[in-house]
Amino acid sequence: MNKVKDMEIPILFHNYKLLKDKEFVLKGSHIYFIQGPNETGKTSFLTALQGAMTAKDVTNKKVSVNEEGEDSGFYEFTIPAADGSMVTIRNEFTDQKNKFTAIKEDGEKVSSVGEIRKLFNYTAINVNEFFTMSRTADGRRRQKDIILKLLPDDLREKFVDLDLQEQHHFTKRTETGRSMDTAKGYVASVIISEDDVKLLSKEEAANALMEKYQGFILSRKTTESIISSIDQLNSEKVRINARLIEIDKELEKFKKELGEEEPEDISELTTEDLELKVSNGKEVIRKITEIRAKQTLKDESSEKLTKLEKDYEGYTVNIDQLRMNKTQIVSGADLPVNDISFEDEYLTIDGFRFDENQVCESDAVLLLANILAKINPGPVQVIGDASILDAKKLEELNKIAESNNKVMFVDEVVRTSDKMVVVGYEQAVGKPKTSKTPNLDKIEAKTAKPKETKKTNIKPDTSTDKGEAPLF
Repeated sequence: MNKVKDMEIPILFHNYKLLKDKEFVLKGSHIYFIQGPNETGKTSFLTALQGAMTAKDVTNKKVSVNEEGEDSGFYEFTIPAADGSMVTIRNEFTDQKNKFTAIKEDGEKVSSVGEIRKLFNYTAINVNEFFTMSRTADGRRRQKDIILKLLPDDLREKFVDLDLQEQHHFTKRTETGRSMDTAKGYVASVIISEDDVKLLSKEEAANALMEKYQGFILSRKTTESIISSIDQLNSEKVRINARLIEIDKELEKFKKELGEEEPEDISELTTEDLELKVSNGKEVIRKITEIRAKQTLKDESSEKLTKLEKDYEGYTVNIDQLRMNKTQIVSGADLPVNDISFEDEYLTIDGFRFDENQVCESDAVLLLANILAKINPGPVQVIGDASILDAKKLEELNKIAESNNKVMFVDEVVRTSDKMVVVGYEQAVGKPKTSKTPNLDKIEAKTAKPKETKKTNIKPDTSTDKGEAPLF
C-alpha cells in the first residue's frame, strides 16, 4: 500500500448541518485537526466521515437551511478503502433519508449498504465513545468485542468459548451467593436459648407425664362413675385406688425428672386441678415442638450453607482457571498492546482499568488509538477529542499513525477562531517541514463552486462565502 499521507483526499459538503458549501483537499499529513469554536461544524465533519465508511448516518435534521430553500444535500469523501484502493463514497440525503453510493477505482458503482461496508470494514468508534462504553454492561461487552477483533479467528473462537463458560460459572456463583446469604440470614435469625435446649432434653419426660396425668384423670372419672352407680363394685374401687397409688408413685418419679414441685399426694388434687395441669402441659409440649422445628430447620440450613460454600468455592476456582486460560490466549497473541484482561467484566490494558469512574487520560487515548489502528484495516481513522494531548503525546499519536500507515482525524476546540478549519499535524504543532513534507500553504481549501464530475455527479456550489479559505 502506498503511503497514505501522500494520497490526495478530496472532501465535499453541501447543506450538511453547519457545513453548507465546503470543499477540502487533504494531503501531506498523518493527522488532521478539525479546529474551531463550538457550533462551527467540527462534530458534523467527523460524523459524516464515519457515516461514509459505515454507510450509516442517523444525524437528526441534516439539511441546513439556505436561501434557495433546498430540502436535500450531500457529502462526499474520496478515501482509501480497506485494501488501499481509493473509493469515492457519497451520501445524498434529506432529513428523512440517506442514499449512499460508492464508486471504486475501476469505475464500478456500489449501491448496496452491505457491500459499501465491506469496502471499508470500519469499526465506527472513537476514543471518547470507547470510554463511555465502560459505564454500562452492554457497553463493556461491546468493548470486549472490539478488542477480540485483534485476535486471529481460531484464538477468538477459543476465547469466546472460554468466555461463555466463565459467564455460566459466574452466573451460577452469583445465584449460589444469594442462596448463601439467605441461609446465613436464617441461621443467624433462629435463636435457641440455653433454656430452650434444656426444655428440649425433657421432651420425652414431658410427654410421659402428660400421658400419666391424662390417665389419672380418666381413671378418677371412671372410678367416680363406678362408685356412684354400682355399689357392688367397692372391691373394684379398692383395686383402682391401689392402682392410683402406683400411678402416683410413677408421677412422683417423672415430676422429679422435670424438677417440678408437686404435692406429695397427687390424689388430693381435684379433677379441675389435674385438667389445668394437662392444659399447661399441652402448652409446654407445643413450645417444645416449636423449638424442635426451629432446631431442625437451623440444622438443615447450616448443612445447606456448608454445601453452598463448597459450591461457591468450586465456581470461583473454575472462574479463576478460565480467566487464566483467556489471559494466556491474549498474552500469547501478537497484539499492539500488552496485558489485556477483562477482570470482572471491565477491560484493563497495561494496568489502566476502563471503568465508569475513569477519566479520559492521555495515556489511555494513545493505547486506544494504537488498538483502533490495528482493528480497522482501512487507513482512515476517526480518533476524537485531542484537547487533552500535549505536544509530546501528539507526537506519539503521529508516530502511531505513521507506523500503521493511517490518516487520523481529531477535533480540537479553538476559541480564538470564528470558523472551522482543517489543519495538518505539522502545521498544528509548528513542526518544520522536511523535503518530504509538502508545502501546505500551496494546498488550496476551496469555498468556491465545486467542480462537477461525471463520475460523482457533484452539484455546483452555491456558496456566497468568498472569504479567505483555510488550508486544505
